Amino acid sequence: MQARVERSLPSWAVALLLIAVAIGVHAPILGCSFFSDDFQVLWRLGTNGGSSFFRPLSDLSLQANLALAGPEAWTFRMVNLTLLGINGWLVHVLARRLLGNEAALSAGLLFVLYPFHLEPQAWIIGRGIALASAFTLGALVVATGHAPAMMRTIAVTLLVLLGSLCYESALLAPLLVSAWWLILRPADAKGWRVMVGASIAVVVLNLALRWMVLGGLANDYGAAFFGK
Repeated sequence: MQARVERSLPSWAVALLLIAVAIGVHAPILGCSFFSDDFQVLWRLGTNGGSSFFRPLSDLSLQANLALAGPEAWTFRMVNLTLLGINGWLVHVLARRLLGNEAALSAGLLFVLYPFHLEPQAWIIGRGIALASAFTLGALVVATGHAPAMMRTIAVTLLVLLGSLCYESALLAPLLVSAWWLILRPADAKGWRVMVGASIAVVVLNLALRWMVLGGLANDYGAAFFGK
């Protein structure tokens, strides 16, 4: 039944379906106020204060949200929920390439409905996580596609760079690309080596920029994970 339904839906329709499910399921949180650290983020955005984290693209997204819609919590969450649906669609695309149509829609729905990763939906500061996930998943979709190797390398490099400017989890992209290389065992091994190397170069660049801006690879919050 599911396979027949999925074959009848074009990719854009699956994306809209997953966005609708993401918004519908999480609709109760749209009426909630800001939570916890959200207030500190709002104060920093409103006063143009600096951040102890190196997440410039995430900050820029939140600043644009505030400028366009004001301090309305539901508008921030609507963007985050839309990103959740988009990320679910990217998971669907990857699952379709690996497992076929029978499991692809289930994978996308499971990603959207999984009840234990709520921070990107409930907290506005989860915007960075949602954006980093989108760019990293996008890089994997491009890497597993059929475009010429050079085009894939350029796109993967750009997407990993954008993801690394949103949240630290995107720095794991080289490992994820390598994992997909081992799983798929593609014929163009040279192209995949270049993509892995390019993503590693992006990570090194991000760490260098992070050191220049923050004076170290991690702020006090991040450093505490290694000492406490």
